[in-house]
Amino acid sequence: VLQHTTRFGEKLNIGSYGVYLFFAISGFLIVRILHRERVEIEAGRSDTAHALRRFFWRRSLRIMPIYYLVLAVFTALSAVWTLDDFHFPDAWWHYGYLSNVYFGEVVGRWDGRFGYFWSLAIEEQFYLVFPALFALGWTISRLTRRRLLPPVLVVSLIAVGSFAVSVAWTYGSSF
Repeated sequence: VLQHTTRFGEKLNIGSYGVYLFFAISGFLIVRILHRERVEIEAGRSDTAHALRRFFWRRSLRIMPIYYLVLAVFTALSAVWTLDDFHFPDAWWHYGYLSNVYFGEVVGRWDGRFGYFWSLAIEEQFYLVFPALFALGWTISRLTRRRLLPPVLVVSLIAVGSFAVSVAWTYGSSF
């Protein structure tokens, strides 16, 4: 709200800090849920397949029903009428949770009613990738009998790689 109602908010671009805070809190909560699942597996009260199914089921119930309802309505509307910010041939980007790629690489701007879909795409991509990374770190730590070092190394390598890719995309160079 301050971003759009005050000169202070506009000058400092403080609206983006709310997004960063949301992603940090969301990431913390997801890691906590995954850690809790890991404890259940280690205690023998669950297995990996069941824990991952439960995790993905809960995540999908949280966002997907309303997300796909909104997409279906606007896809139907855009098939009949011309909408200035939603184009029927490009709808598949949103259905595949690739809105961030669509806005950033195809369109080149974040605009219209569907500009917020990029954050949902990032969140869903995190839900798909991070459990695999968590499982990889856990498996490596079990195999090497070191509890902390392998997961820290895996996450560190991913973070450095992600940073390198984001810098390259930001400044227009490619790999």
